[in-house]
Amino acid sequence: MTDISNEALLTLNHRLLEAIVNGDYTTYKELCSPELTCIEPETLGNVVMGLNFHKFYFFLPSNNNVAAATAAAAAPHVTMSGAHVRRLSPDAAVISYVRLVQSASSGEDGHKTSKASETRVWQCINGTWLNVHFHRSLVE
Repeated sequence: MTDISNEALLTLNHRLLEAIVNGDYTTYKELCSPELTCIEPETLGNVVMGLNFHKFYFFLPSNNNVAAATAAAAAPHVTMSGAHVRRLSPDAAVISYVRLVQSASSGEDGHKTSKASETRVWQCINGTWLNVHFHRSLVE
């Protein structure tokens, strides 16, 4: 299954981002390597390995019932802006983009948009494409 189009890789990546904004740890775990590595603002500049670090954020008390939380407000919407796929080999690719997340807020406008620059490395392992590394930087 290493033969995958760039469009299919972008679809997998978008599915992963949707899982993140919707608090869907089951899908997140399905799409990520158990040995996932990352550098992101929450790691405070450290390289973190494995899924336990990320699992913590999915199961914070405010995220325990995402369905109930989103029933009162619109579910977040995620967009990959300027997405670019670079194939490293038949079984590895890097996707870079700016992630835009639109969500409801209690502010004056009733909504907010956040953005972050992201790079995600995908690898086909035993016939399944998995996110094996990412780097995320907040953009102000």
